[in-house]
Amino acid sequence: MTPRTSQTSTVLIQDRSRLFRESLRLVLSEGSHLAVADTVSTGDDLLAACADSPVDAVVVESAGVPWDVSQLIGRLLAIDGAIRAVGTFPPALRRHSVDGVVCMPRNASGLSIAAAITGLDVDPDEHDRGFGPGRDAATGRLTQRELQVLALISSGLTTSQISERLRISAKTVESRRQAMFAKLGVQSQSHAVAVGMRSGLLGHHNGAVSPADPG
Repeated sequence: MTPRTSQTSTVLIQDRSRLFRESLRLVLSEGSHLAVADTVSTGDDLLAACADSPVDAVVVESAGVPWDVSQLIGRLLAIDGAIRAVGTFPPALRRHSVDGVVCMPRNASGLSIAAAITGLDVDPDEHDRGFGPGRDAATGRLTQRELQVLALISSGLTTSQISERLRISAKTVESRRQAMFAKLGVQSQSHAVAVGMRSGLLGHHNGAVSPADPG
């Protein structure tokens, strides 16, 4: 492998959800100190990408995957022992740990994930609160129902699944989604989720829900 020459930390993102990958890429690419080299869907793809090009950190699914996460991390560290691994897990688990991995709930703010990637300490109790000047402004623009729809979109649910989950009609889901897009100034689900991740809108403290929360 060729040596690293940039002060920018290079990151690879692995997640089976294309929406999550694209949204996290948007968030992390906004800063000057992180560069997303690629996004992949499987553990094998992640290993191949790390073997092809040096990276400083990886973001990986750390729960509910059809492969051994600890073994995957071991193989990554065998490629480069300096790789920092940040794992994501469903917020319904509340807590999760894997040896050698800084684990964060999937509804953590993008700033929290970025901080973990760069090796900063992140308070677990702040994972779903978000921080930064954009949080309060964005939260104030959205109703609680719109926050719920945003959270469920970020979890990969379809309109019909969100309708069933929230016990509202599919037409109402679409209406709330379009209102949310307009308020956030976005035109796609990935951009909406990126705004939610950036400002911490997806957490329980802001009125959002996960698929496992009671209705």
